[in-house]
Amino acid sequence: LWVDNGAPVGLYSHLEDVRLVLGRELGLRAWAYPAPAAGPGAPSPLGLLEVTARALIQGPDGSRRRVVMTADPARPGVFRLRWRPATAGTHVVRLELQGRTGDGQPVLRTSSHVVPVLAPGPALGRGSARVEADGERMQLVVPAAGADRPVLAAAELWAGDGAGERPLVWLGGMTDVAAGALRLGLDPRWLARAGLGGDEQLFLRRVRIQDPGTAIPYDRRGRMPVELRASLPPAAESAPVVDEMLTGPRPEALRPAVAGGVLMLVHGYCAGSPPWPEEDFTDYAVFSDLDQNRSHDEFARLIMDFGSAWPSFGIVAHSQGGPAAVHLRTYYWSGLDLAEGPRRIQSVGSPYQGTNLAGDLADIGLRLGIGCGSNFDLTYTGAALWLAGIPDWARADTWYATTSFTDRWWAYDYCSLLTDLFLSDPDDGVTEEWAGQLAGANDLGHTTGWCHTTGMRDPAQYLDHVRNQEMNALGAR
Repeated sequence: LWVDNGAPVGLYSHLEDVRLVLGRELGLRAWAYPAPAAGPGAPSPLGLLEVTARALIQGPDGSRRRVVMTADPARPGVFRLRWRPATAGTHVVRLELQGRTGDGQPVLRTSSHVVPVLAPGPALGRGSARVEADGERMQLVVPAAGADRPVLAAAELWAGDGAGERPLVWLGGMTDVAAGALRLGLDPRWLARAGLGGDEQLFLRRVRIQDPGTAIPYDRRGRMPVELRASLPPAAESAPVVDEMLTGPRPEALRPAVAGGVLMLVHGYCAGSPPWPEEDFTDYAVFSDLDQNRSHDEFARLIMDFGSAWPSFGIVAHSQGGPAAVHLRTYYWSGLDLAEGPRRIQSVGSPYQGTNLAGDLADIGLRLGIGCGSNFDLTYTGAALWLAGIPDWARADTWYATTSFTDRWWAYDYCSLLTDLFLSDPDDGVTEEWAGQLAGANDLGHTTGWCHTTGMRDPAQYLDHVRNQEMNALGAR
């Protein structure tokens, strides 16, 4: 049961830090603010009386703990929760704000967060990083300790002297922590383009090690010195940027594409059946992993394995299939890299910036026998963490479209009467228009009269035969 009592106050809450690792103290902050629907004459939350904020923390084992949040004495209407989880796993934190206005009107607002807490993992070392020769290339070696496991790693390489500091190149990708270090490839042409001066020193900014499944940082460092243990290439400031500088050298096993490539039709989160009408496509293959809840990384690796049956493939994706395809293009070599044609990745209704339905609401649905449960990668916080590692070149390979309900001036419009309560218009019943945007990618536009899936008020967006035929004609294979 969801209840809205029409109070002129809203509640906004956010995690204070995304390093959600067991053993650390975690924090949430809640803010009361004037609800937009209350109008310009609505009382400010600063005028609320007898305001209290409480949190119910549910652990992965089902245990529950109630905590009174601490009020900020300098900022009325702001509350803070600090707690130290006892176990790793998915925690659900539900916040409740209560009070009354000056005229006695009661105020009740709630908010919730799904908080995955990781067991301790790899950690960055305290020494200097170093740039070493690696055949004709270079590699950045960063001191790190921990179990030998795949991780996402990223860092910014900078140079500086007494006159100032300047960025050289962003480095990131999937790697391993092994033998006391993690290693990232560095194309020496970036240093040649930078034209390094003899007095400049190299250093790293914003170094981080992240879990591939959630993009949650195990460890991070704001700054780290770098030793140069390789010869600098001759300056070539005007040299063009080529693909190999962005993606690294293609593995020998991944040979140029031959005839026989396909357009892979990919569904989204918890799909009950493949969504795309096959009569709209030619030379295609249907990916199927139905009724499942996968992280972007798990989803991407399944697409990669399925695609290995063909020499190359492009992707037409619905919903979470879009972020999974972009993840695959960013972090793994596959037949997707060999696809030829105007559009390598095309998606419809993909929540690149998350959806409000992926967190606690999804867990409630699971308890009711609806859906597949919460998915951190699809929450606003999880999506922001994931997007921080997606480079411009992978975004530029992506074409995306968004849709929303038919907008009629004389009626209340929605795709799903229930989900509309938790999404900002315009939306398709799952993905809000703003959250379906992927900065740096190619926007195919927003159309009305189409909802996210079947069973909603307007037809499902993947049944737009005109757009499907366009995606088929322009899809890489």
